[in-house]
Amino acid sequence: SIPFKHENQPAILLIGQNITPWKESEEALRESQQKLSALFECAPDCVLMTDLNYKIKFFNRPLHGYSVGQLINLNFFDLIPEEHHNQITECFAAAVKAINTSGSEFILKNIQPIIWFSCRVALLNYGNNPAGYIITLTDITRQKESEIRLVESERRYISLFDNIISGVIILQADLKNNEFIVKDINKAALRIFSMKKSKVKKLNITNLVKEYSSNGIISALEKVNKTGDPEFIPATYYHSELFTGWLEHYLYKISGGEVIAVIADVTEKQNATSELKKARKDWQDIFEAIGQPALILDRNQNIIIANNSVIQATGKTQEELQKHKCYEIFHSNKNQSPANCPLHLLLQSKSHETKEMEIEALNGTYMVSCTPILDESGNISKIIHIATDITDIKDAKNALSETLTRYQNLVATIPYGIDEIDINAKIIFTNTAHLKMLGYTKPEELLGKTIYDLQINNEYREINKQYFEDIKHDRPAPVTFYSKNKKSDGSEIDVQIDWNYLEDSEGNVTGFITVISDITDRLKAETELKAAKEKAEESDRLKSAFLSNMSHEVRTPLNGIIGFSTLLNDEKISSAKRREYEEFIQRAANQLLNIINDLIDISKIESGQLSLYRKTVQMDQLLGELFEYYQKELRKNNKENLELILQTPKGSRDYEIVSDEIRLRQVLLNLLSNAMKFTEKGKIEFGYEILSETMLQFFVKDTGIGIADKYINLVFERFRQEDDSYRRDLAWQFPKE
Repeated sequence: SIPFKHENQPAILLIGQNITPWKESEEALRESQQKLSALFECAPDCVLMTDLNYKIKFFNRPLHGYSVGQLINLNFFDLIPEEHHNQITECFAAAVKAINTSGSEFILKNIQPIIWFSCRVALLNYGNNPAGYIITLTDITRQKESEIRLVESERRYISLFDNIISGVIILQADLKNNEFIVKDINKAALRIFSMKKSKVKKLNITNLVKEYSSNGIISALEKVNKTGDPEFIPATYYHSELFTGWLEHYLYKISGGEVIAVIADVTEKQNATSELKKARKDWQDIFEAIGQPALILDRNQNIIIANNSVIQATGKTQEELQKHKCYEIFHSNKNQSPANCPLHLLLQSKSHETKEMEIEALNGTYMVSCTPILDESGNISKIIHIATDITDIKDAKNALSETLTRYQNLVATIPYGIDEIDINAKIIFTNTAHLKMLGYTKPEELLGKTIYDLQINNEYREINKQYFEDIKHDRPAPVTFYSKNKKSDGSEIDVQIDWNYLEDSEGNVTGFITVISDITDRLKAETELKAAKEKAEESDRLKSAFLSNMSHEVRTPLNGIIGFSTLLNDEKISSAKRREYEEFIQRAANQLLNIINDLIDISKIESGQLSLYRKTVQMDQLLGELFEYYQKELRKNNKENLELILQTPKGSRDYEIVSDEIRLRQVLLNLLSNAMKFTEKGKIEFGYEILSETMLQFFVKDTGIGIADKYINLVFERFRQEDDSYRRDLAWQFPKE
């Protein structure tokens, strides 16, 4: 407003200006600032704004380890260790030139634990003038840690691959040329084949050992590559330019598609095994062919084994010798061993050193030596009694120990439970199979228990007690008992126990050996088999009843046809009666045809030969035809008191489904005929409901005699109906299929 005079009168000049565009610009700027602020606040990354001197003027969130006050006006490069300055400087230079970069990586300076960031820089312009930089920092610590772990994992893999004792070759299958190409090979494999890595890569594996193509290695590789199942090729002898000796191969396929061949040079092992076999055979040959008598005795001087020299010298068989003690063969006093017997000395000594004695026996003089065979506890279990050099005895000792080990291994690994029971029914030995059968882990958990502790039923206990009494007076043949035994967790198992008694040398019963078999699964299978047999017999009975009913159903229309055909021969009947008889014959023939067709269908269902032929079916047309047909049937059968009602969903006109129209019509005909047969008055309703886009439900309801509740579950069993007798009409039969 400006004051002035107009025609000598005071006046004010008012000037108005439209500032609406300014206000709209201010509002748009404020809204843009709010959006920018919200964007900064919600951004997952840390965003910094600096001036052209790299001083931080704004940030959306503080960095780890720095407060708000520490970051404002802080030079961005003060956050970064010097070793990263050059690459960050390049990012700023690229931003000035508007060059897109993938971002540089750095860690925050003097911050623990180490935090890695990826840095992206953009130039901030006001108008056309640079005003600063926008720096986006993305936390990539987890990514870097994963990369470090990956590098470490690769380093460990390479170290393991190169330093593993077995040779390892990574092969790539070349199916086109039927070859397996060496993709990588470790140091151990290079040592086996005496080659350098550079010369092995990309070679076909048959270039390493030519026998690979003829001894099954290539076929095994092809099988592993095809099936993915691992293969083990036992020790095989090879003779080639690169290797001569024994190799074992283990082949397997990894997820990347390569086949791994793990190769072990077992030449030394095979040579040692061959030498061991030879040594064992040598010992057996020596023991049997030795020129001096040699025996193996138990602690009671009983002969266990005699060599050929003893057999030839005594004229007794092995079996006869095994019934004697050593002094009965070697000493003049057949009733007892001499006072200085080396066996007695050996048993009394704590050193377990070989004891020797010179004796006259078997028409000669012998230096008898007794050498102990110790069990695992260090106690003498057997004695080697020999009149020859002690060196030869060591091999016999080893052979005997191996025999004992084989016996122990047999008892330990046999799949049946084996117990030794003393005369008081206590378990004094059990094997691993019985422990596992009862859920125990240690023999101590079972040893000391009686067999009665394991049995659940008193009946079984009484049977066992009676057996213990009988054995005192008689020696029955081995016997088999059946029992329910209790496992460690309290559950039950059915077992078969085969008993045999043990005797001492005087014929006294000292205990029992039992062999226990878990027959739980066998009894279960027998029960299921019995149930299946009963079910089959029931099915056969029902089938016979069904066939009996069907014969009644067939005879009824057939008798009508025969009877009325006979009446037609009467020339005196009227034309009306003749038509009536002809119509009855036609209906009976159709009824008989339907029965025969049903029997054929049942036969097809039973043999699995019934086929379905699907096509488009017009629902309204199908149900309408059925409605018209049964309306006529009601009139023909004089069922004026019975109403037939067709119900279809609203709006279902021209509704179509894909099905076997003949079989669908047959099912509905059977249901409607059944309803009409057993409904004298009231109504029969039929139709369908739409349950979903892919599901229809057909229904037939009637006010007839119905099915009793107790027979509802029989509806879908084979050859079943509410009344199986032939005296009533067939109400329903639905094969389960």
